[in-house]
Amino acid sequence: MNYLRNVICLVGAAVIVVAPRDAVAASSTSEVFVAAASLLRGATNGQPVVTPVPVPYVLPSVHEGRLTAVNSNRLVDFSAIWMSNAFGASPFCVELDSGQSVRILTSDLNTLVLEEIPSPLPVVGARFRVRPLLTLDEMFTGAIAAGDSVDNADNVLLFDSAAQQTQTAFLSTNGPSPVWRDQGGNDCSIEVVPAQSATLVRRRSSGDNVLVSHGVLSRTPGRLTLYTGLNWIAAPATGDPLTLPDLRLFTGNASTGMAGGTNATIADTLMVFDVEGNSTTCFYSSAPGAPGWRDLLMVPATNTLSAGSAILVERKAPRLSFPWRVPTP
Repeated sequence: MNYLRNVICLVGAAVIVVAPRDAVAASSTSEVFVAAASLLRGATNGQPVVTPVPVPYVLPSVHEGRLTAVNSNRLVDFSAIWMSNAFGASPFCVELDSGQSVRILTSDLNTLVLEEIPSPLPVVGARFRVRPLLTLDEMFTGAIAAGDSVDNADNVLLFDSAAQQTQTAFLSTNGPSPVWRDQGGNDCSIEVVPAQSATLVRRRSSGDNVLVSHGVLSRTPGRLTLYTGLNWIAAPATGDPLTLPDLRLFTGNASTGMAGGTNATIADTLMVFDVEGNSTTCFYSSAPGAPGWRDLLMVPATNTLSAGSAILVERKAPRLSFPWRVPTP
């Protein structure tokens, strides 16, 4: 589990979802705005502490329309008039009605070229939204301590579930002004912080800090791929507590959801965090006389999850990835 290598302590984030209100986005379409506050624990007795920071929202759309042509990874909206590469210089994505979000590679007058071909391919007439993607610089600058090296600064750990690899970033003070760099010294200021997922913050500095962030709730149920291995996700920002069945991660079919089993060694597992940083590991039991969600002691898992809280799902090999339709509020 290289995502927690050299981590001394792991605690949960306290997430508060503010009561939604209607607002007008750049596309003149009403979207529900939310704010979240995550408690970043300071180092304990000089030892680093890691907090999972959920991002249970997306950013407001800057364009909404209908597709008038689709060709592989090229999407066309003849009603649009965009400046050349309006969505290519900084990170943007296309959100489709299928729930997919695909990053934009380049754009032109009325054409978007995506980094990959959507699957399934959208049809002509389907609605789409263009959204900016949250970056490291926007999310974490001012919330964590900078330093002259990755080992002396607070870190943001971006976990790539598809590759099962961690990218460690820090705010470097080696230069005329602070710059986000990865463990190799490369500028990663516009590295994307995944939406509807969770990111880890490792604090070496003392004292707790509160990270406040905000976005909107998509009207389209998101679709995330949960890969073999570890997956950091965020519970939907519903405004109300959730139960494990509310997440709809278990479908009864191991190819479309988490696999059950007679014990946690066989079954896929998930770890949930409360606001005090305590964690509980659960699985869906198929043991005779003890069906349903259980903890490691086979006690019924009646956990309630705060809206937008961080969740760690472990998909056991050799099971393949599956798509998760994120429940809408």
